[in-house]
Amino acid sequence: MLCEFRQRLIQSHTEQHLLDLLLQRCQEKEWLKAGGKQRTDATHVIAHIRMLNRLEGIGETLRAVLNEIAGIDPDWLQQWVPQDWYGRYALPVEEYHLPKGIAARQNTLK
Repeated sequence: MLCEFRQRLIQSHTEQHLLDLLLQRCQEKEWLKAGGKQRTDATHVIAHIRMLNRLEGIGETLRAVLNEIAGIDPDWLQQWVPQDWYGRYALPVEEYHLPKGIAARQNTLK
């Protein structure tokens, strides 16, 4: 599927537009700074992206499961799930603002 997407992107000549949108979004999130060096191949950058990807995968899986259970047996869900989970898992994970640092993130999950 990915190779088909890449092929369509190349055939439609929209790869530069997609890159520009990606760079714009990264600048909005302040991940890129004007005039600075960007080292996307750095080990710490790759490790950070991998960790965020795993956190997002876990969070979205839990959110999907909770939504599925809510459709099947909402009474059981209300009895079992802590009240603060409703606020925590109401939004998609990509809308979270995770604290910086591993210790701060681990404290958030407790």
